[in-house]
Amino acid sequence: MKNAKSSAGLLADSSKASTDKMPAKRQKIGLIGLGNGVGDALFALKAMYGLKHFYGAEVVYFSNKISKQMFRNCDFIDECVDLGDISGGFLRDFATAQMIAQEKCDVVILGELKSKSVRLLKQAKIKRIICAMKIFSLFSWRCRTLPIYARSKYKNLSKEAILIAFARKADRGGGYNRARRAFDEGVRNLTWRDISLKLDKSNVAFAKGFWDKVVASVESSQKFGVDSGAKAGAQGRIYTILVNPFNISNPYSISQKGFLQLIEKIASMPQFVVIVPTYKAVHDAFMRDFEKYFGVKPKGAESSFNDFGADSAKVDSIKLDSALDSSNSGADCDLDSANLDSRALSRTNASQSALENIYIFQNTDDLLNLAALMRHISLCISPSTGTIHIASNQGARTLGLFSRSDSMRWATDDKRYIILEKPLKELSHNEEQKIIAQTLQELESMRAQGAIEPKL
Repeated sequence: MKNAKSSAGLLADSSKASTDKMPAKRQKIGLIGLGNGVGDALFALKAMYGLKHFYGAEVVYFSNKISKQMFRNCDFIDECVDLGDISGGFLRDFATAQMIAQEKCDVVILGELKSKSVRLLKQAKIKRIICAMKIFSLFSWRCRTLPIYARSKYKNLSKEAILIAFARKADRGGGYNRARRAFDEGVRNLTWRDISLKLDKSNVAFAKGFWDKVVASVESSQKFGVDSGAKAGAQGRIYTILVNPFNISNPYSISQKGFLQLIEKIASMPQFVVIVPTYKAVHDAFMRDFEKYFGVKPKGAESSFNDFGADSAKVDSIKLDSALDSSNSGADCDLDSANLDSRALSRTNASQSALENIYIFQNTDDLLNLAALMRHISLCISPSTGTIHIASNQGARTLGLFSRSDSMRWATDDKRYIILEKPLKELSHNEEQKIIAQTLQELESMRAQGAIEPKL
């Protein structure tokens, strides 16, 4: 009996030792997006990459349909859940919280702190919530908090860096352990290539179809003294500048007329061509504004210059005007038809030359087509919207027309900006002209310094 008892004890000890050596169950960690915007989603990528590769977690991203479409090929995101409208990272109701609870996450990261959102997540019995420190979260046993509003070191961090700080806190251990050291070092060494949006073949083909037409047009242009078909002579000389004039949610920008002036001036400069990306929600309005400003339609508009490969990118129709950007054309543009004839007659030779070097990239509702186009771009000029953040994500050079606050909170990889001290509605004509002049000066400086590369 004694031997039997001893054997039983050995078996028990052996079982305990085996249990102790078993690897811990992989955590399932959810991250609730900062909002509906493209930039909101892109700024979560480093945090999710860190959770997947440095904590070994199963990663679920809670956002909207646009993010789900955009992240469809990201291998470090296990699942994207469409919550519908999450403006400002705000959960609408208990039904939304229940959708999150159905994923049975061990931890849910709440990027934007809203008392109602925390209350709804607690009601839905979320196991652990990582969020900012406030009274209502500090004294909840379900919440693991970070003092982003109380400590100065968080004051000037970008939204991306704050999400990384939240994700870092999702490990099982406490204090500065080995897992957190690996997380810190790994995230610090990430480059745009690690987190770049992954494209489908159809996206690459869509962008290439447009690009091939631009190349053919530029090669035959007399402005550059290139004989038709002399491709080698044109290569290495021409810079492609993407100018995004669309913006809906950010009050800091310049007017549509101001952007058309900027486009005209860049396209009139030697060695530059301009690409303007449009999409369904803004395309028709922009084409009308373009024709009113220049007196003619942009090159290829009559012959469907951009109508290629549309069937190759079969995606659901999605309204991008609230996520990417939307036309700011309207009363501030002063593009009334009464001045159309006089404006057309007053076009200078420089303006006529500029028209030869402006191309419209008419996208579908698939944002990955725009991401594919960024491979052909020397520089993206844009307000703080989804377009410039897609460019940054794809490793393209960027020049942002940003407010001082946005240059910190929504920083691009390049961190190169023209700072707008006032919102659009407060800008005078002279102040807007100064911004345009600064942008042109910075563009020429970047070219002279070799900060941008020719693409043709």
